[in-house]
Amino acid sequence: MNMFDKLVKINCYSNNRIIKKAAGNLLEKFYCCEINCVEKDKSVQFAHHARGCIIIASKICENVVIFQNVTIGSNMRYNKLTGGWENVGNPIICKNVVVAD
Repeated sequence: MNMFDKLVKINCYSNNRIIKKAAGNLLEKFYCCEINCVEKDKSVQFAHHARGCIIIASKICENVVIFQNVTIGSNMRYNKLTGGWENVGNPIICKNVVVAD
């Protein structure tokens, strides 16, 4: 397992907040990517070490491949009545999907 894969594993699956944050910081520093998922299948692959990716998703299912320079983020909308932004949900990437820029 290479360094990128180790950092992603720690960042996505560690229960220790300090170690998880350190892994996230190293991913940003060395690979210019941010990966925050509530649930990510272990079969998910990042081509080119996810360079330039920002992945903020609630769930990424099995056999997904994500290439570089991809942004997947939370879905926000502006509510004119309240004058503020609302989260309308995070994306779910289904199985066997290839995501590229």
